[in-house]
Amino acid sequence: MIVGPVESMKRILPKHPELADAIRYLSEFERSEVKVPDTVCVPSVCPDFQYFTTKPLSPEDKLEAHRRNIDVHYIYGGAEVILVKNIRDLTQIGDYDADGDYAFYEVPESTHEITLEEGEVAILLPEDGHKARIAVTDPLDVKKIVIKVGV
Repeated sequence: MIVGPVESMKRILPKHPELADAIRYLSEFERSEVKVPDTVCVPSVCPDFQYFTTKPLSPEDKLEAHRRNIDVHYIYGGAEVILVKNIRDLTQIGDYDADGDYAFYEVPESTHEITLEEGEVAILLPEDGHKARIAVTDPLDVKKIVIKVGV
């Protein structure tokens, strides 16, 4: 997992062209005066604009992980907690869904907790089981972009 502001990501990711395209897209979005969702997909970037209200973690929640994609999470309104744990330390629930590129895992007693705030990016690698949309304290409305980058 890699977490930080968009500008930092631009400096450390030049060796992965598709990931660099995603960060470039977010950088341009961040600089734009009007935050209008542009869901036009270009070859390596297809942003998924998400609007939701965070919630406390519940017993029914699960972590997810992907085998073919890196997740790039960017908050442009609000804040959320993302739980992260390496899948080698998790118990998988059910089978991997190859069409959707995801597997679910039980939430363990201990995880890394990332508080992602406005203007920050989290890059979640295939080995990072993760659960997003968790309230920092009280429920909060969030505006977020998720970009899938193939590995």
